Amino acid sequence: MGFYYKSGSVTYFEAFATSLQELCKALRDYPLILAFGWLDIKKKYNRSVLGPFWITLYMGIVIATLGAIFGQVLHLPLREYLPFLTLGCIVWGFIASVLKESCSVFATSEGIIKQLSLSPFFYLLRLFWRNLVIFFHNLLIFPLVCVVVSCPIEIVSLLIIPGFIILCVNLFWLSIVISFLCARYRDCKQLVDAFVLILFYVSPVIWMPTALSPKSSVFILAPNPAYHLISIVRSPLLGMYPSPASWLISLVMGCLGMVFALCVFGKYRRFLSYWL
Repeated sequence: MGFYYKSGSVTYFEAFATSLQELCKALRDYPLILAFGWLDIKKKYNRSVLGPFWITLYMGIVIATLGAIFGQVLHLPLREYLPFLTLGCIVWGFIASVLKESCSVFATSEGIIKQLSLSPFFYLLRLFWRNLVIFFHNLLIFPLVCVVVSCPIEIVSLLIIPGFIILCVNLFWLSIVISFLCARYRDCKQLVDAFVLILFYVSPVIWMPTALSPKSSVFILAPNPAYHLISIVRSPLLGMYPSPASWLISLVMGCLGMVFALCVFGKYRRFLSYWL
C-alpha cells in the first residue's frame, strides 16, 4: 500500500482542513506533549549529573576545537569567527536533529500508535519540543562566547524571534513529510541522512559566506534553503540584518510547505498503522 489514493475519496482541500483541525486539537493537549517530551530527555540522561547539559558541554567543546583550528586555517580573527561558528553549530544541530529523528518518530512509537488513538501530531510535537529544549540549552553557549571575545549584543538581535518562528514552521512541515515518507519507505532514512550530511557541507555552518566568490555564491548559497533559514536566525544575533531574499524565501517556503505537509497528513494518516 504505497502513496496511492483513489480519485475522489478525499480532496486536497478536505485533507488540509481535517489536518488543520487535528493539529489545533493536538496543540490543546500541550501539557501532555510537554510532559512526555521532558520525560524523553530525563529518560535519556537518567542518573546523569549534568543531564541534557552534557549535550551543551559537548557542543561547547566542539565549538572551541573548531574555532581554534578553522580560525587559523581560514585566517579569520577569533572575535569575528567564533560567534559565527557558535550560532552556526547550534542552529544546524537543531535542524539536523529534527530532520533525522523525524525518520524514526513513528517507528519508535509503533506499539503506542497501534494501541492508542493519539494523533500522529502528538508524536511529531513531542519530538519537536524535545529538540527545542536541547536547542535552548545549547544557546546558553552564545552569551559566554560573547563575553570571551567581547562581542556586543545589539537591538537588532530581537529579529531572532520572527526568524526562529519561521525556522520552526519550516522544520515542522519537513518533519511531517519525512516522517510519513519514512514510515512507508524505510530506506528513505538513509537518503535523509545522506542529504543532511551534504547540506551541512554546502551550507555556511563552519565556513563563512565571504569565503565564496560572488559567482559561486549564486550557485551555492542562493538556491540553498538551509543557508536562508540559518541566516534569519544567526545574523540578528551577530548584529546584522538578514537579507530580504532570505526572509522572503524562508517565509514562502514555510507557508507553501505547511500547506503541502497538511495535505499529505490528511490524505495518508489513516494508512500509518498499516505501514508500521
